[in-house]
Amino acid sequence: MNIGEKITGKRTYSIEKRLFTNDRPNANIYLCKDKDGNNFIAKHFYKQCPMPNVAYGKKNHFGRRRDGSRVVFDEIKLQSQSNDFLIKHLDRFKYKGKWIIILEYIQGQTLTEYIRKNKEDASKIHSAVKALAKTLSTWHKNGFAHGDPHLDNSIITMDEANQPKVSLIDYCQLHHESFKYCKQYNCFGTDTKRRIKEDLINPQENFGRGFKQELINLQIELGYGNDFSETFDAHYLNK
Repeated sequence: MNIGEKITGKRTYSIEKRLFTNDRPNANIYLCKDKDGNNFIAKHFYKQCPMPNVAYGKKNHFGRRRDGSRVVFDEIKLQSQSNDFLIKHLDRFKYKGKWIIILEYIQGQTLTEYIRKNKEDASKIHSAVKALAKTLSTWHKNGFAHGDPHLDNSIITMDEANQPKVSLIDYCQLHHESFKYCKQYNCFGTDTKRRIKEDLINPQENFGRGFKQELINLQIELGYGNDFSETFDAHYLNK
């Protein structure tokens, strides 16, 4: 899609700029605006038709572009309407033969960027890690697992009291026990906390290695000993 191009679903949106460029994207991500100037994310699945279930194993339904499929989008949209910690999924429509979904826009930095930028300020880092721990605690207490757990899928912003708030983005691998294909593929397994554990430390190489694992890697790289992981543990699930 081109900058300035108009796309129409439930509303008409103007494409403002492309975001999050990489070499092998599953979709192109754009900032867009409606006629009132409100910002949104347009996720454009420009390659293949999104599929709700691409099973790589008997107990998995991992696959790219799942959130663009009708079944998965509708499930996430419904859950996002009743759970404020989820990014709102607002619209899904076809444009020039390819699917687009419209999402709530959150302006901030990835947690990786924030920690590296503030690597000399331990107080800021610990506040950010605490915010991540609380967000994951909320997700997991409500039965959600992110599925692609790395710090670039976490966005940090400041609330009205200038305290850090962390939101998780990119739900193409989102899991919940109520979801159709999580049930079909026995996604959570006999251990109902399996996906939740993988959000923390993930042994699978296809996806993020885990939010806690990436904190461990960063604390070693930046010379913080066990500081990050100890702060995380102290605030995850109210420990």
